[in-house]
Amino acid sequence: MSSLAPTQRAWMKQVREIAYVAHDCIELYNMYCTTPPRDGFWALATFVPNYVHAYLQRRRFSIKIQELRDRAKDVGERRERYGVTVPSAGAERERWRGGGGDGEEREQFLSALLQPTGEEGPSSSLPFVSALRRWVSPPDAPFDKAISLLPIDLATDARKIHRGLGLLKPKAAAAAGTDADTAADVCMGMVLRALHAFRQGPAGDMRELQKLAAAAEDDAAADLPKRALTFCYSELSTEEKGCLQYLAAFNREKSISRTSLVRRCAAERLVSDDKEKEQTVEQRAERCFDELLFRGFVSSGAVIGAAGKVKSCRISNVLVKKFIEDMCKQENSQGHGLPTHLQIQIKIRDATLPAAHLPSSSIMPLPRHKDDAIDKMLRELKQLPNTYRLNVIDLGGCVAILNRSHLRRICKQAPTIKYLSLRNTDVDHLPHQLQGLRLLETLDIRQTNIHGSHTRNVFPSSLKHLLAGNVDSDVTVMMPANAREMANLEILSQVRICWRRDLRKIEYHPKLRKLGVVLVPGDEHAVKDLLLVICRLSGCLHSLSVRVATPPINGRPTLEATDGTLSPLPSNLVSLRIDGMRSSGMPSWVERLKKLNKITLCNTLLTDEKLDALAGLPALVYLRLRRRSYSGGELALRKRPGGGGFPALKFLRIEGVTVITELTFEEDAAPALETIAWSSAEPATSYDAVVAVPVTLTRVENLPKLKVGELTGLREHSWPTGPSPLGRHGPGPRKHGTNPVRPGSMRASAGPVPGVGPCLGRDHGPRH
Repeated sequence: MSSLAPTQRAWMKQVREIAYVAHDCIELYNMYCTTPPRDGFWALATFVPNYVHAYLQRRRFSIKIQELRDRAKDVGERRERYGVTVPSAGAERERWRGGGGDGEEREQFLSALLQPTGEEGPSSSLPFVSALRRWVSPPDAPFDKAISLLPIDLATDARKIHRGLGLLKPKAAAAAGTDADTAADVCMGMVLRALHAFRQGPAGDMRELQKLAAAAEDDAAADLPKRALTFCYSELSTEEKGCLQYLAAFNREKSISRTSLVRRCAAERLVSDDKEKEQTVEQRAERCFDELLFRGFVSSGAVIGAAGKVKSCRISNVLVKKFIEDMCKQENSQGHGLPTHLQIQIKIRDATLPAAHLPSSSIMPLPRHKDDAIDKMLRELKQLPNTYRLNVIDLGGCVAILNRSHLRRICKQAPTIKYLSLRNTDVDHLPHQLQGLRLLETLDIRQTNIHGSHTRNVFPSSLKHLLAGNVDSDVTVMMPANAREMANLEILSQVRICWRRDLRKIEYHPKLRKLGVVLVPGDEHAVKDLLLVICRLSGCLHSLSVRVATPPINGRPTLEATDGTLSPLPSNLVSLRIDGMRSSGMPSWVERLKKLNKITLCNTLLTDEKLDALAGLPALVYLRLRRRSYSGGELALRKRPGGGGFPALKFLRIEGVTVITELTFEEDAAPALETIAWSSAEPATSYDAVVAVPVTLTRVENLPKLKVGELTGLREHSWPTGPSPLGRHGPGPRKHGTNPVRPGSMRASAGPVPGVGPCLGRDHGPRH
């Protein structure tokens, strides 16, 4: 957009403002369209004042929409009067946007791309033997194996680019301000990723690639790294480019939450839904994130999810970070510098985390000054033009500054926000003005002190994602009183059920896919309602978390159905977490969930009989046993009578289950197991004072695909004789967590179990 004329820029800015404001007005108008209730006279009587208020609001927005219509007409007439031409949008090239084939093909390519030089085949302990082997069969040069997987014509250009980047490594370092090898390798890796995705489409446009290959042969092309990144950028779709540019708003962050980035991109309208493929805006944003991750613009962070899913990320390199900022400025149609919405997001984060730049020894509760950083930020937001719409406010990690007055001003000054995060703050109260945020879709109040009955009546009915509480805490909000009116609700996380029939408010929400509840001990009616809701939501529910506050040692509660069966079965359930069913254990209907791939148990006993029943789940990938989730001393993964057991299990985590001292794997049981993480205490526990507990692992040779073994706070009491399967099947040295893992043996460490540790990223707080 740098080639646009000033008149075109001015016209585009006016059209952009009108379109966004009109969209907001239409959404707000629809939010005030109310229908009378059918619950009786008193409900109708209380509805009348709300109807009058809604009518006045609709009248106000209809007048504003008419004014915008007149403005749009005036802008169009002025464009014709001054002869301003409409810039061509450029046809989006039809390309397979999941580029690079299926998941297995991508994994194979990434394995070849990231494989260290000379890591093929076992190494010898004798130096002269290793030297002779290298002379007879020299190791591949960097990137050679990945280049060999490309078609011949693309591989030829890739080798030219590789050769050119190698010759310009010193210049690349000077341009990027980083290590020469790192800058050149990052660019080359991203080019190969783009070519791997590029070859999957139809004929495609080869001009950019040919220009890059020609520049690589020119010794004077000092800007080759930037040209390489430009080629990678040109291979992205429009939505992927928008999501990539939005990363400039996270330039102060050390780690970026995946879900936060996806939801913020959806709230900022950087992606649109695909009705033909029945994909929501969040799903489209997820696809964009996956593509940016594969292309190398972002890399995985410290937190990896249950089945290897990236939960946090960071910008790959300083060179990439600078390139993203340059592209934001270059394609800014509103003027020079970063776009306005990115500048505002940076200011919000700067005001939110003033203590993040202080030394760790000086971080302490700050006094609440009359004019603090949040006040200054709110004054700047107040100076924005009335036509500007603010979609995202992320205050996560703001400690000792944020108060109720700030929240009330935010609700008043930014009525159009769709995403509000208060995660990991010391806020303990939500203002009633929150109900006025008629477009709010995501409210994140996890790791806060917000709780109590006052929270029942403050949530707007437009919410899609209500994220509250903590998975290991009973302090959380109560079920919203207007939950029945939240027709678009998709995620309801960790809400406390205190009133009878609270759960019945959400039994007919067809979009609800994630449900997390905290039950009061002894409330059998709530358990019955929960089972009813599970049946009613059987077609849409994908994730279920049930926690019993202060679980009793004996007696109720139980998730078993009264007649022993649950019908209809929640057949689409993928993730299940149960905490507090200490006496009743895991319900029997779980054994029939064919799509279930993740189970987490805590304070819920898993007997040998139940464990054998889980062996028949065909999709179970992740099994996590936390404190008081097993009663026996030996945990044995056995095969079923029909043959095999745990066919898809890849990750086994045992945390704080002190009674288990032996882990056994029978033949043909868990043939796909890749990771064993066994710790003597919870991840948040300091292991310095933990005495190493002797444990026994037997028949590990029956695990042909085992790659990573993590023993934390434990020591091996015995190990099977003979060659280790890790040495025979392991892929070579691998980085897992913070310690290198080499095949050939399990290892004991004093650090936390990788994959479940804290992420001090965007919110500077633990993530679970």
